Amino acid sequence: MTATTSHKRKRQSAGWHLQHSYLDTYGMTPADLATKLDVSPEVVEQLISGELAITAKMALKLGAALETNPELWLNLQNAHALDQVRQAELMTA
Repeated sequence: MTATTSHKRKRQSAGWHLQHSYLDTYGMTPADLATKLDVSPEVVEQLISGELAITAKMALKLGAALETNPELWLNLQNAHALDQVRQAELMTA
């Protein structure tokens, strides 16, 4: 595949990764994670759905709760945000 004919896959949101790579994999519920994060289950649901973006503070909490690097969560959030902007620009071009 050449650069001009390659197809880019849409990036999944940080919330998608949270649900599928962590909660599903480790059999956790949003309520379980909410307890670890010291937030309401609604906050976790909003993170998963993408209604709430992962902030630096939340990235630190996720990193500690899930034994991951907080930068992982910020990078996933930022990559998804950039992808959304690029897709929107393609739609208006």
